[in-house]
Amino acid sequence: MAASGEVNQRLYCCRLQLDYYQQLVAQADLPVSVIYCLAGESSLHHLKALYYAYLKEIAANYNQPQLTPQSAIALTDHIQTAEVEELSSLESTDGSWLSELLQCRQSEAVTRHPGVIMSSVAADTALDVNVLRLTLDELKLLISRQRELTQEW
Repeated sequence: MAASGEVNQRLYCCRLQLDYYQQLVAQADLPVSVIYCLAGESSLHHLKALYYAYLKEIAANYNQPQLTPQSAIALTDHIQTAEVEELSSLESTDGSWLSELLQCRQSEAVTRHPGVIMSSVAADTALDVNVLRLTLDELKLLISRQRELTQEW
């Protein structure tokens, strides 16, 4: 699959997963801790996979398809572009939506106590369906904008 095809597929999967997550939260048939573990952590995984696929797309666009970067900062060793610089800046800026996404580790996000979710306020917030949806929206906008700029050149 072409790099842009993988990114598009992951965008779609993220949206589906977040819709499912929101549905589970609205139904409230399961304990909150189960919903967070089942759908919240899965949504977080899909968002991270989307970001890494986008980094691979950028690498492929600049004739570096062999690279599988895990950060834009690592990508700057091979590619010096405005897209990579913007992503690097977002990654390294404390409190940015991208920095928050990449710093949240699924294993720390949910404690294993039934009915209790309290490893930290930050982890709880990071798995909130609205926060994850905003992160997807930000990532989607960034990808669209950067793709448009790349096509103009």
